[in-house]
Amino acid sequence: MQKAFLILGVAVLVIIGAIAVSYFFIEKTIVADSLKNIELSIKSVNENGDNIINNYFILTDGFIFKQGKTVEGGYIKDNVPYNKSFSVFFDDDNIYSSFHDFNSNLNIQQLEVVNRARAIGQTNLSYSGTFWADNPINLSINSTDVINNMLLCIHWSRGIISSTISGFDKYIVPSRVKMEKCYLLESNETSLIIPITYKKYNTNNNEDFLEVMLVFGNYDYTRTLKFEENSSYYKIEDVKLKIE
Repeated sequence: MQKAFLILGVAVLVIIGAIAVSYFFIEKTIVADSLKNIELSIKSVNENGDNIINNYFILTDGFIFKQGKTVEGGYIKDNVPYNKSFSVFFDDDNIYSSFHDFNSNLNIQQLEVVNRARAIGQTNLSYSGTFWADNPINLSINSTDVINNMLLCIHWSRGIISSTISGFDKYIVPSRVKMEKCYLLESNETSLIIPITYKKYNTNNNEDFLEVMLVFGNYDYTRTLKFEENSSYYKIEDVKLKIE
């Protein structure tokens, strides 16, 4: 009888031990799985703090990993791989694009990402002078925002040797902008008058042009003005450059 109780006791201890070991490994697996991802709580708000809907993109290793839309009712949930650098990119037609960068050494399981969206202001381009007859041409930029951290890029036809903008530093032409030169506009002003000079060949084929592009909103939104030879006509075109 005593022997039976002893066997029973050993069996109970073995079962309890097996349960404890199983629980340990299951718990460890759950914890390990939870560490594989960081849970993101994403939202975008306007200048008044109200939640707004816009596109967001999660980028890892320079590529789009996930994408979605924010909601008006609070946060949208998403996740990224643990122990990996990533960026959350917010973009829409009526807001300036913005990047939120995060390092790979985040020792967390949850992260709140709040984008404080800034509406794209009204920016107008105009000029004085007649292209091909007057040199320089004076470009006028008027904006409801401060004209800062914008690019002014230029492109010209074969009848022009070169064109130059004075008073601003040259800037590397972004790969998505098909222009010859770019200059970085940094000021505290909402309006600027910028002289544009150009050298031309002694030809007159009525097909030459000088194109000016203002690039803003994290260099993904453009306003283009095109001067045509011996014409007071010019065209302004808005182009939203897409993520490549």
